Amino acid sequence: MVKIKFFLLLFIFFFNLGTIYANEKKFTEGKILYENNFAVDAEYLDLGDGSIFIRDANVGYPIPKSKVVNIVDKNFYDTVKSKSKLSASLESFYRFEAGSHYQYEYNNQGNYFLNDEFIRPLKIGLLLLTAYTYSSALQANQKLGDSIYGLNSSDKQDTFQQRNREFVISAFLTTSIFLGSSIIAYIRFGKDSSWNDLRIPERAEISIDELQNRIQNDNVGKRIDLKYEMRF
Repeated sequence: MVKIKFFLLLFIFFFNLGTIYANEKKFTEGKILYENNFAVDAEYLDLGDGSIFIRDANVGYPIPKSKVVNIVDKNFYDTVKSKSKLSASLESFYRFEAGSHYQYEYNNQGNYFLNDEFIRPLKIGLLLLTAYTYSSALQANQKLGDSIYGLNSSDKQDTFQQRNREFVISAFLTTSIFLGSSIIAYIRFGKDSSWNDLRIPERAEISIDELQNRIQNDNVGKRIDLKYEMRF
C-alpha cells in the first residue's frame, strides 16, 4: 500500500512538472486528423513521449501520436472540405494552376516544377506562343493565296508549311501542359507532401471530449491507464 502511494505521488510530481514544461512551450492551432476518419479542431503540442497534448478553451487531453494521421492547417482543411477533385481539376484550366494549394505543404517539398508559381507563367507563355504562331501561320497562308503560281508561290508554300508546323507544335505543347496539370490537380487533391491521401472530404468532425471518449472505449479491456486532463 505504501509503495502504491509512493508511485502515485511520484507520477503526480512528474505530471505536474511536465505540465509546467508544456505550458512554457507554444501551442499551435490546427486540425488533428485522427485514425478512422475523424477530425478535431484544437491547439496541439508534441510532448515528445509518443503523445500529443490537444486542448480547446475548456479542456485538454493527451492522445497517442501513433493514431494521428496528420495535423494540417485549418484553412487548408476547410478549403479541401468545401471542394472536390473535379473542381480542383477544372480550376487548373481557368486559373492557370496545377492545384498545389490543394496538396498540404507541397511547396515545402522542394519540387518547384509542380508548383502553381511555375505552372502559371508556363501556361500563359504557351498560350501567347500558340496565339503568335497561329497568327504567323494565318499571315503566311494569306500571302500564299496572294502569290502568283510559278513565280513566288514555292517560297510562300515553304514559309506557310514552316509556320504551320510551329503552330501545331506549340498547340500540342499547350494542350499537353493544360491537360497534364489538370490530371495532376485531380490526383494531388487532399494529399500530403508525400502524396498520401488525407481523406479530408469524408472525415467526421468531433470535439476533443468525443475523441477522448472514443480513445477510452478503445482501451476498455486492454489495459488500465492512468489518465489525466487539464481544464482551462
